[in-house]
Amino acid sequence: MNPLIIIAVIVGGVILVRHLTKSVDEETRQYEEEWAIRQFSRILAKHTGQPETSIFEKLKAKEPIAFSPDFKRATLQYELTSSTHTRKLVLKRLVVSFTDTEVSVETEIEWTDLPAEIRNELLQTGQTVQRNFS
Repeated sequence: MNPLIIIAVIVGGVILVRHLTKSVDEETRQYEEEWAIRQFSRILAKHTGQPETSIFEKLKAKEPIAFSPDFKRATLQYELTSSTHTRKLVLKRLVVSFTDTEVSVETEIEWTDLPAEIRNELLQTGQTVQRNFS
């Protein structure tokens, strides 16, 4: 077989794999963002009495929203909770702080369901990864 054809097939394969990896990671990132927005909307709706769907739509569209005056910050945290040779679990937590209270929502997810940047940071630091979400 012609060496140029082999090289072209290899290069094409590498490009395809990179494209698919970026596409999957973008979907994962969008899913993580939507999860955080949905949870944040629920917390704000309970705290302010505003409709959850209205808050969600505004946050998703990145429109300005009037927060409660005692709102301080929201943080998205990822923490490796267990690790075996075949499976790694990560605790994902959204913490919303108000002047007089703190509310959190958490769930455990598979390592492979994390965006690559979060996985990389967890591997590098070995500690909880935090992202401001406000």
